[in-house]
Order: sequence, then C-alpha cells, then structure tokens
Amino acid sequence: AMHSMISTPGITGMDGKYEIAGQVQFASNSTGYRAVSVRLNAAGSGSGGTLLAQTNVDASSTTVVSVPLPAVEVDLSVGDYIEAFGQQNSGGALNTVVGSGISFLRVKLTGT
Repeated sequence: AMHSMISTPGITGMDGKYEIAGQVQFASNSTGYRAVSVRLNAAGSGSGGTLLAQTNVDASSTTVVSVPLPAVEVDLSVGDYIEAFGQQNSGGALNTVVGSGISFLRVKLTGT
C-alpha cells in the first residue's frame, strides 16, 4: 500500500537549487519490505510526477524500521512541489512512527 506521508506538499516559493532529505519510521512487523520515495509534482500519486529518490529495506522482526531518503539536490521552479510516500507490503495496515526527527521531509533552498 502506497501512502502520501504529508497532508500538504512542500511547495517552492522561488526558483533555485533545493536539497531534499527525509526519513520514515515504520512500526515493527517481520513480513515484506518497506519503501520511502520522494516525488516532484506527483499530485498525491505514488507513481505520478518525477521520482527523485527512493529507498527500499527488508522488514525487521523485532524493531521499528527506519527508512532514510538519501539527500538529493534538484533544480526547482516556483510552484513545484515535493511529496514523500511510504510503502509497505506486510499484508495488513502498518503504522508509521511520528515525532520530532523520526518521520520527516526536509526541503531546503541551497542556491539560486
């Protein structure tokens, strides 16, 4: 199941080079895999827009699984937006873990 991790996408307010990074932490479950992707102008779709980065990891049997996104730098234009998506295939619903620095998406202007 693919799920957008944010209710409001990160919308750029100016043209420039942006660094994008993030992480999603999934609750423990020993089945399947976990994946996190970040997409440009995806319109809420995990397969829409342009894929900028993705990380896949196998599930862990006894601990929560942190799935980091590698930092990427991209040129964005005014009005472009960034969305993070989490995916898992445990066979049932699986929570994400939230809190300061646990599950996050960072979009930082690094140059114009």
